[in-house]
Amino acid sequence: AILRASIRSLRFNTDPSAFTELFKIKSNRKLLDNEDLSAEYFYALGQHGDLKAQRYLIQGLKPIGRQSKALKARILALGRMRDARSVDALIKYLHKGNRGRRHRGDAHVALVVLTGEDPGNQPREWADWWRDHKKGFRVAKEPGDVPKRQAKSWDKVWVDPDAPKPAKRKKGRGKK
Repeated sequence: AILRASIRSLRFNTDPSAFTELFKIKSNRKLLDNEDLSAEYFYALGQHGDLKAQRYLIQGLKPIGRQSKALKARILALGRMRDARSVDALIKYLHKGNRGRRHRGDAHVALVVLTGEDPGNQPREWADWWRDHKKGFRVAKEPGDVPKRQAKSWDKVWVDPDAPKPAKRKKGRGKK
């Protein structure tokens, strides 16, 4: 419980030292052997978007043939690593055959966020797009628009639960 609370606290901490402290525990067995805890950790790394974590996230990007909270978190965290190597890794993941099917939708959303493009949700469509765009491709500083049906779940993953909520407009106000 203490490790989870620490990870969660560091996840939404904007001080640069928060990422440094998070990254120090990347080899902790207690963390890596627990599906829920490792998922929380990968989301925390993604929250910071620091490219120092990119290689670590890519190394564990292996399809396992079943739903995995940790694998989903790795994929979505890579969607916050604004670099062409994230795009390349996610497209390679899509081509891992049937074992990668469980998280194909997650990879699709992460790729749309990274590239601002949506050639389709099939691995071949992304491979063709990447072949045509890879040379000289630069990931924009700001994320691309996520399709509406996936935007809500993407935002839900990355919004700080303690951040103030935007004020709702009262009905009828501002209209004449």
